[in-house]
Amino acid sequence: MFSSRLWQVFLDSFPKILLPGLTATIPLTIISFSLALVIAVVAALVQFANIQGLKQIARFYIWIFRGTPLLVQLFVVFFGLSRVGIVLDPFPAAVIVFSLNEGAYCAETIRAALESVPKGQLEAGLCAGLSYLQTIFRIVLPQAMRTAFPPLSNSLISMVKDTSLAANITVTEMFMVTQRIVARTYEPLLLYLEVGLIYLIFSTVLTKLQAVGEKKLGSYGQKVKAGGAAGFIKRSDRVEKIQSRQLPLGMSASEDISEKKWQLNSGDLVILVSDGVVQKWPCGDGEYLLEQKIASLNVSSPVDLARLNLRYV
Repeated sequence: MFSSRLWQVFLDSFPKILLPGLTATIPLTIISFSLALVIAVVAALVQFANIQGLKQIARFYIWIFRGTPLLVQLFVVFFGLSRVGIVLDPFPAAVIVFSLNEGAYCAETIRAALESVPKGQLEAGLCAGLSYLQTIFRIVLPQAMRTAFPPLSNSLISMVKDTSLAANITVTEMFMVTQRIVARTYEPLLLYLEVGLIYLIFSTVLTKLQAVGEKKLGSYGQKVKAGGAAGFIKRSDRVEKIQSRQLPLGMSASEDISEKKWQLNSGDLVILVSDGVVQKWPCGDGEYLLEQKIASLNVSSPVDLARLNLRYV
């Protein structure tokens, strides 16, 4: 049972522990994870594109940081580098280590997500006239990031808890403040449970945000949004361009192009690249009108039909 003294210790220490959580733990997490995502995307794309030389460097970096303990990495950067004349303050040292460590794990998550995107998406984007980099950043990577969102969110939640290791290199975050209060009050059970409760609160908030994000991304992925570039691949030797105006929001695509009948024949293929999603439709037997296919999309956003390319397959 809690005595009045324990209640008083709990109430007095709560804001003292929470404050460094808001001013040190959360900023350390946000800065480190943001840098880790940049590192991870670069490392994952280098591996996905199979760039020799850079791919081996990326694999070596991932091997080192996934294969050694985080605490050892903190000690090497903060204490070890000082022996060779590189002296870092505790907070920047922690940011560097957490970014590199988390970037290695996230790189593998994003690489796996990139490889889960069907290869036809990349091929379709190239067929639609996009460059390789445009196809990667406008089609493949957005789909991969939707797939990677849940594991990346888990990594973020894990990083919030891992920041407690920064106390070992004198970063004044929640766990270090708790240790100081324990040394003064001699109530380790109460205070360590209390700091654990605050970590749990932070993790719960992030879990709720993850659920909201997954719901948004799930509904986004289910909707077929038209827009961007479209490619109309025709079995002929000539390359033409069909000009059309941008459709206003809410207007049916078939209404806008009803004055022009673009004929699709058996064996033709329509590729529509829209907001990072590639849709492909073989026409099958008989004749097909292009506006019938576009109208079936239930257009809910502006559609740019100005870049319809007729190309030889």
